Amino acid sequence: MTRPSAAARLAAPALLALLALPACDREGDTFILVRVNLRYRAVEGQVTTLRATVEDGTRNAMRDFSRPSQGLIAFPTSFTIELGRQVVGPVKIDVRALNAARMTLAQGAADVSLKIGQTNESELWLDCFGVCAADGGSDGPLAAVDVAASDLPPGCGNGRIDPTETCDIAIPVGRPGACPPLTCDDGLACTVDVKTGSGCAVRCGHIEITTFMAGDGCCPANSNNGLDPDCSATCGNGRIDSGETCDSRIAAGRPGVCPVADDCVDRDFCTTDVHISAHTCSARCVHSVITEFIAGDRCCPSGASNQSDPDCPVVCGNGVKEAGELCDPGIKAPGPGACPATCVDNDPCTINTRDGAGCQATCKFVPMRDFINGDTCCPQGGNRNIDSDCRAVCGNGVVEAGELCDRSMAAGTPGACLTECPVDSTGCLPARIEGSAESCNVRCQTVPITTCSKNTKDGCCPANCNAVATSPGHDVDCSATCGNGTVEPGELCDTATAQGGRGACPLVCNDGVSCTSDLLVSPGTCSAQCQFPAIVTVRAGDGCCPPGANNNLDSDCPPVCGNGVVEAARETCDRSIAAGIPGACPVTCPAPMVCMRFTFGGAADACTARCASALVTSCVGGDGCCPASCHAGNDADCPAVCGNGVLESGEACDRGITAGNPDACPASCDDGNSCTTDAASGRVEDCTRRCTSNPVLACATGDGCCPAGCAPDSDKDCAATCGNGVLETRETCDPPSNCPTMCPDDGDPCTQEKLTGAANRCTAACSAMPIMACTRISDRCCPTGCDRTSDADCPAGGS
Repeated sequence: MTRPSAAARLAAPALLALLALPACDREGDTFILVRVNLRYRAVEGQVTTLRATVEDGTRNAMRDFSRPSQGLIAFPTSFTIELGRQVVGPVKIDVRALNAARMTLAQGAADVSLKIGQTNESELWLDCFGVCAADGGSDGPLAAVDVAASDLPPGCGNGRIDPTETCDIAIPVGRPGACPPLTCDDGLACTVDVKTGSGCAVRCGHIEITTFMAGDGCCPANSNNGLDPDCSATCGNGRIDSGETCDSRIAAGRPGVCPVADDCVDRDFCTTDVHISAHTCSARCVHSVITEFIAGDRCCPSGASNQSDPDCPVVCGNGVKEAGELCDPGIKAPGPGACPATCVDNDPCTINTRDGAGCQATCKFVPMRDFINGDTCCPQGGNRNIDSDCRAVCGNGVVEAGELCDRSMAAGTPGACLTECPVDSTGCLPARIEGSAESCNVRCQTVPITTCSKNTKDGCCPANCNAVATSPGHDVDCSATCGNGTVEPGELCDTATAQGGRGACPLVCNDGVSCTSDLLVSPGTCSAQCQFPAIVTVRAGDGCCPPGANNNLDSDCPPVCGNGVVEAARETCDRSIAAGIPGACPVTCPAPMVCMRFTFGGAADACTARCASALVTSCVGGDGCCPASCHAGNDADCPAVCGNGVLESGEACDRGITAGNPDACPASCDDGNSCTTDAASGRVEDCTRRCTSNPVLACATGDGCCPAGCAPDSDKDCAATCGNGVLETRETCDPPSNCPTMCPDDGDPCTQEKLTGAANRCTAACSAMPIMACTRISDRCCPTGCDRTSDADCPAGGS
C-alpha cells in the first residue's frame, strides 16, 4: 500500500495535525486512518496530490499530501489524521485528487464519529468531481479552474467568504459558499455554460441559446419541430411525450402545464429567474443562486455580511465589532471588542450596572450616596459618625468614635482639643495634658498627690500624712492640731469628730449626679473633702453623656433628631443639616437611570429619610431598560442579538439554537428532496441564513424527480426499480444490500439516530432526531432552552 507524504502545513493547526504514517500514534491521542480508493477510474495515473479538508462543525483545516518529486499516487492508498485533543467529533473529511497542474480531478467525502483517544478508521471513495460529461448546450469540456495554494490570495481557503470572493475552496462541496466543481454544467441543453475566475473568485454563467440549430438537443424559445428538429414533433397533443418537459395543450393549473414568464418569478432576491425555451414543450423555470456581492440588488448572498454587501443587515452578535458598535456579544471575553457579561469593579462604593444592551452594552459604576452601616462602603463626604464603614479621620472637623477631640475645631467649641487643664482648687488633684492634638486624643488626666512632702509647701495634705515632724508621713501642709475634735484654721474637718457630727471628715463622696466624678481628697486627714468635677471625656457605660457628645461617640447619649449629627443607631440623616452637606435629609430621589430605580423611604422629621437604589431585573417593554437576562422576544427595549438562542425581529434564524430545533440556522440548505431546487442566502454567523426551495415541475430525466403529470416515457426518474443498482427517485439506497440496517452514532449528543423505511423497498435511511427535552440524567446534551437547574449537562450560568 502506498502512503503519500505530507507536503504542506495545516491552515488551522489548533484543529488537527495530519501525519503520513499511522505508526506515529501517541497514547491518548485521537487518530483517523483514512483509506482512499478511486471509483472514477478515468483519472487513474494522473493524481499527484491528495488535498484533505477536515471540519468539525465550527473549524476546518486543510493539508496536501504528495509523493516525493510530485510522483503519481497509486490507489488504493491511505494516510492518518491526528486530531487536536479538544476535538470530540463528529468530523467531516473531504478529499480531492489533484493533478500536477493543481486541477481537481476527483472528490469524495465521509462523516466520521470519533472514539476519543483511539485510532478510528474510515474508507473513502473518490468520484468524478462535478459533471464529467458536457451537457447538450456545452461547447465541449471546460478547462478546470484551480490554482496551487501558493498562488491563492490571502484569505482564500479560510473557510469563509471574504470581500472580493464568490466562494471558498475550503468549504466542503454541498455546503453554501462552496466553490463550483470542475465544470459549470447545469444539465440544460438550452444553455451555454461558462466558468470564469479562479481560486475563491470562481463564477458560473449560463447563457440561453436562442438560435435554431439541429442536433444540439435544444429547442429554443418560440420554436417548433418545423424550425428546429430538436423540438418535439408531438408538442400540443395534450400529453407529455419523450423529450418534452410539459405540453402546451395542458390547461393552466393542471400537472404538466408549460410555465409562462410570471410562473418563474420566485420572489427570492438571491436567485435569478429565467424562463428557458418559452412557448415550447421544452419550457421550464431555472433559478440560479446569486453569489456575487452587488450593492443595491436587495440580495444578501451566502457568506456575505454588511461589510461586504450593503444589502445585508448590520448584525449584532456576529463576532465582529462593526461601525457604530461599542462591543459585540459574539466576541468571546476577554477578546478585544467583547461585551461585558458582568460589571464588577471591586469598589464597594459603586453600584455596578450594565448600561445599554446588545452591541451597545457598557458598564456603568454609579457612586453610592446612602450612608449604610455594614456595607463596607464609606461614601464621599462620609465620616465615622455617619457610617460605621468609614474610618475615623483626625482633623476632619468631626469628633468621631475613637477620638476625644478634633484638632481642626475652634478653641472653646465642644469637641475642640484642650491646650491646658483647669486649675485645681484643692492642691491635691493636679491635672496634666495627655495625648496630642495630632492624634485627636487630648485629655486632662488628674493625678492625685500621694507623697507626703515634709519640706515643700504645696497646699496638699495627702492621705495618710500628718504634721508630726518625726513621723515618716510628715507633710508640712498637714494641720498640727488635727485630731483634737475641733475644726481649727487651716482644717476642713477633724478626724476625731464622729460621723454625723459637725466638722466630721467625709469617708465617701456621692452627689448622685451621673455626669460628675465623685472624688474623696486627702482621706484620713483634716483636709479631707469631696470634689465633684464635671465629666468631659466620653466613656461608654458610665451613664453620662458629656456636653458636646452624641450617640455616635458615647452610647450613654440618646439619639436626638435635629442635633446636627447623623446618629447611626437610629438615623439615616439629620433634619438640621443644610442641603448639600453630607448627612442632610433628602427631599427627592435622583431620576431613574437606564436600569436603576431610586425609591424614597423614611421621613425627614424622624431623621430616617433615605433613597434606596435597586437594579431593574424584570423583562418589561417600555421602561427603557434591557436587563442582562432579557432579549427582544420578551422585552421590547432589548435589541436583536444574533446567537442568543432566540429568534428575534430581523433574524432569519439564530445560530445559538441547537441544530434540529425550530429556527436553528441550517449549515446546508439541501432539504433532501430531489423534487426541489434549493438555494441559500445570508450567513449562519449573521443569523441571516435563509433557505428557499422551488418545486421541480419539468419532466426531465436524471434529476431524480418525477413531478406530477410525468410518466416513465417522458421522465425515466418515474420508473424507479428497487434492486437495479441505480439510485432513483424516492429511493434512499440501491441495491438493498447497500441499504443501512442500523444507524451509527453521528457523534452529536443532542441527536437520537433513527432508522426509517425498508431495505427491500430501497427506502431505508438514517435520520437524526434532535433531543429537545431537559433531563437531570446526564446524556452529554444541553438542548436549547435548558439550563443547569433543568438539565445536568448544561453549564452553570447559561443554557
